[in-house]
Amino acid sequence: MLHNKITFSLMAFVAVIGLLTMGGCDKIEVVEQETKTTDCDYTIVNHIVPTTSTQNLLDSVFSDSNSILKNMSGDTIFHAINSEQEFQNICFGTTINVDFNAYCIIWGRVLGTGMPSRISSNNLYVCLLDSTYKYDVSVFVNPEHYTQMTRLYFWGIYPKVEQNISFNLLYQ
Repeated sequence: MLHNKITFSLMAFVAVIGLLTMGGCDKIEVVEQETKTTDCDYTIVNHIVPTTSTQNLLDSVFSDSNSILKNMSGDTIFHAINSEQEFQNICFGTTINVDFNAYCIIWGRVLGTGMPSRISSNNLYVCLLDSTYKYDVSVFVNPEHYTQMTRLYFWGIYPKVEQNISFNLLYQ
C-alpha cells in the first residue's frame, strides 16, 4: 500500500513537470536582475564662509534659544532650506543675507550624551559619478560624562542642492 502511494506521488510529479515542459507554459524565461553598485569617491562640497553677522545670526537661529526648533519632536533633525519662505518658517521676521537662488542652508539637530559632547565636523559630499549627495556629521562624545543628554545643532551654507541628501551621523 505504501509502495502504491509513493508510485502515485512520483507519477503526479512527473505529470506536472511534463505539462510545464510540453505546452502548459508557453515560455519559461530566466532573467538575471542587474544590480547597480556605485563605487563612488565622494568629493567635499565647500561651504560658503558667511560674514560674522550672518554667522552670529545663524548660530542664534539654530539653537535652543529658537523656541520653534527647541519644540520640534525627534532626536535627529536634518533639513535643507532652499528659499526665504522656508527660512521664515523657522525664524519669523528674521531676514538673512543669503541668495537662495544660488545657495541653500543645510541644518540639523542631533542628540549628544553629556555636556562635553560637541560636533567635531559636518560636511557635504557629492558623488561626481551620479550626482548624489551625502552629509556627514561627526559628534565627539566624552565617555566619562554621561550625566545628561544635550541637543547639538549644526548648519552650513552651500551651493544650491535641491535633491535628496543622505544623512550620516557618526559618534566618535
